[in-house]
Order: sequence, then C-alpha cells, then structure tokens
Amino acid sequence: MFDIQITCAKCGRSNDFEEALLSKTELFCTKCHARMCNISPVAGYIYVLSNSSMPGLVKIGFTNRSVQERIIELNSATGIPTPFIMEATYKSDNPDNDEINVHASLNGCRISTAREFFGIEITKVIETITHILGREPNYSRIAKPRTEPYSPDYLFKIDPGSQIAKYTFICSACHQRFYSKGPKSSDVYCPFCFSKKYD
Repeated sequence: MFDIQITCAKCGRSNDFEEALLSKTELFCTKCHARMCNISPVAGYIYVLSNSSMPGLVKIGFTNRSVQERIIELNSATGIPTPFIMEATYKSDNPDNDEINVHASLNGCRISTAREFFGIEITKVIETITHILGREPNYSRIAKPRTEPYSPDYLFKIDPGSQIAKYTFICSACHQRFYSKGPKSSDVYCPFCFSKKYD
C-alpha cells in the first residue's frame, strides 16, 4: 500500500490517496474530479543497445532490473571489445511479452534466432518498437526532431496559474504535465517531448 499526496493543478485541493498500485491506476481530484495522474506498474524495460565494434547491428532485449545494470553486466564480458551504448529504453508492465512481440516483428532483420542482434538502423528500430508497443521511449539517445514550433506564450512547462493557462494536460509519451492557454488541438505539442499524444 502506498500513501500518495497530490495537489490538484485545476482547483488547488490537496488530495491524499492510499493505493495498492498493483495495476494501472488513474487518480482524480476528490473535489473537482479532474484527472491528476496516471500510475502504471513498471515490471521491467525493453532496451536497444549499439556497439561500435558491431556497426549496423543493434541488440534488443529486456531486463527486470535497471537497464544500466544490464549494460554493466554485458560490458563486463571479456569477449566484447568495446562497451555497449544505450540507444533507447521503454518502460513495460510485461517486458517478456513485449520483447517477444518486438523480436517477432523484426524477425526478418535478425542475425541469428539464438541471438538478440538485428541488422537495422537505430531510427527505424525505435520507430518500429514505438509502433508495436504503442508508446514513446522513456529514453532515446537520438533527439526527436521538433516538427513544429510552439509559442512560449501559449504553452507552459510550469503552471503560471489558471488566470494565464486555463488548460492542463498530461503527455501520454513522457508523462509530464504541461499548461496551455487554449484547448487541445492539432497545433498543441507537449513542450517537453513535442508529442501530440496527451489528455
């Protein structure tokens, strides 16, 4: 059981919740009923790694520990001449199943059925995994290009107050809260990761 205290960005009420957090949970303000956050369990990670000694190949796997621990473990092997570099990671509530789905979709690029190495460009593999899992990576070494500028007078990373920013959104891609003068539209991007997936 977890004690969670959240102040509602919409009405300012301090909310106190006791949640088991064994599955996905949405928390709503007890006063105005605005959604304040989504909570999802993280059982592990899907990772994409590269190695300068293996140009053109990426390693795609999963771990129930931190990705950094897994990289340290891989890099400690004496048969690896240069260290692995983390290219992307995805949080997962079922990493074993997510890995199976990712490997199956990239099977045509797989070097060996007994190995987790694929001959595919990093940008393409990130695009493919994002599509399969239906979510953006929580880390990507390749900076996502900004496709459209946003006006700093229209969107805010920090709450300037409801007098200025009347709308509050939570990005589905990076899970950051941001504020806007106007409602949800095709012109509004998350100011943190520039995704259009938000509520």
